[in-house]
Amino acid sequence: MYNVAVYLKMRFPDDWQDKLQEYNVATCDPPLTLAEINVIQKSVGKKDYGYRCRKPPIAAHCNRRVCLTCEHGVGGGEGNIGPEISSLVKYEGDPVYWFATIADKRMMLRSEELIDQNKFRTKLLATINRLLPKQLGPRWDRYIDELCRNAQVIEVADEMLDLGRFRNLLDTYLLGQARTTTKEQLAESLSPFITGDGEVWFRVEGLVKHLDRQGFRHDPTKIFKWLRDCGAEDSQLHVKGVNKRIWKIKEPASSKEPDPPNNFGQTEF
Repeated sequence: MYNVAVYLKMRFPDDWQDKLQEYNVATCDPPLTLAEINVIQKSVGKKDYGYRCRKPPIAAHCNRRVCLTCEHGVGGGEGNIGPEISSLVKYEGDPVYWFATIADKRMMLRSEELIDQNKFRTKLLATINRLLPKQLGPRWDRYIDELCRNAQVIEVADEMLDLGRFRNLLDTYLLGQARTTTKEQLAESLSPFITGDGEVWFRVEGLVKHLDRQGFRHDPTKIFKWLRDCGAEDSQLHVKGVNKRIWKIKEPASSKEPDPPNNFGQTEF
């Protein structure tokens, strides 16, 4: 009867208390006493409570996916939770992307945009020109949790991820035409230095410029993490009394002979 009271208060806000006694007599065998009904009315009347979906006897009969679509269900239907996400697909990678189908349109979300209600509402407004009514935190969390547990998960190839793209661009930078031939030149330039013993040394400033030229939108805070993920190690290069921070990595495989290095001013004219 507590859950019935929650339902009646949403459906009949003006006379739900009178209807509660009617439902009590019609559905309970034997009916609850007047004192018990008064306790329920007093409790539910204090504020807008939700259904006790996870507690018996409701738990055994709960169909949450259907309830989310009902006008007076846990999601409140169109008049409460707003436009419903009809499907959710998770693209497993680094980073993770979610694609939500809502009002027949697909909306791409990062994880933080999915769980943060304000970010989600902002993205939704830009996608379908509708503002989602704001929900109580626990209700929103339950709604998203239900969607995520039933989401389709798709594995994404490395090349389609940010890390995969970064690896490819790193290789093209390391094997590019402009390369130094000495440690001294490496300290003064932004081009990589192939040591000849299976390693390439480079300065991250040169790599960042290469990424910018290729139109790769990157978060600077992730560059160092990605470099370590690719097997690079940071080090110090001491040249002419000056220390330069450099990175060392195994020379990537190339399907062709590398272009001849630039001599940076050593060619005689």
